[in-house]
Amino acid sequence: MDRRSAPLRTFSSSTATSGIVTIMKIDELRAQWVGVLDELERVDRIAWLAFFDARLKSLDELVLHLDFSDSQKFAINHEYAPSREKHRQALERSIEKITGVKIVVAQG
Repeated sequence: MDRRSAPLRTFSSSTATSGIVTIMKIDELRAQWVGVLDELERVDRIAWLAFFDARLKSLDELVLHLDFSDSQKFAINHEYAPSREKHRQALERSIEKITGVKIVVAQG
């Protein structure tokens, strides 16, 4: 389904009358992030391992930027950057299933 034609749910009160949201706020996604990760773990545990320590850095329009700086604090190598790209779509599907909003996860 094309991103522009995907049905979107209303989140912020400013869009409550229209019933359509074009921009989801980062706080709205943060409030549902545990559910997103639970869904991701349910459908793809390997993808969950690649993203479970991500912090939501910013949400520009419908592009999510993640921060993995905490993964560098562990005593052993905990950097899953190479595997994240192939699991990114699973995360995007989990976000859409939980929030109803199709968001693209930016790499980098």
